[in-house]
Amino acid sequence: MGEQVHVVVKNRKFENWLIADPKALASLKGRFKPTQAFRKHVSPNKADNVPDGAVLLKQICVKGSYYHKTQDPPRILAAMDVAEGGRNSRSFRRFLRLVGDRRYRDQSKKP
Repeated sequence: MGEQVHVVVKNRKFENWLIADPKALASLKGRFKPTQAFRKHVSPNKADNVPDGAVLLKQICVKGSYYHKTQDPPRILAAMDVAEGGRNSRSFRRFLRLVGDRRYRDQSKKP
């Protein structure tokens, strides 16, 4: 009792947070090959505006592979630089602020 609960409404889909760090995706060489066009869709601060992050992930999968909704997110998150993800997604910055990331403590104080 007495625990605080914060709600973060992500813009679009969870995958929009996953695409917010193109370098993380590029580091997963056997899975993804982000193109310059992909990077332009995401950076700077555009990941929330992509209509469907999952579609974009499917487009950058290495030939012969596909985006796996349950297996790929943990891999991407393990490689992700959360500061880079925050630079490219306002809703992710909000999430980081609410979980206590000091870099965002003075941002988006109003819901």
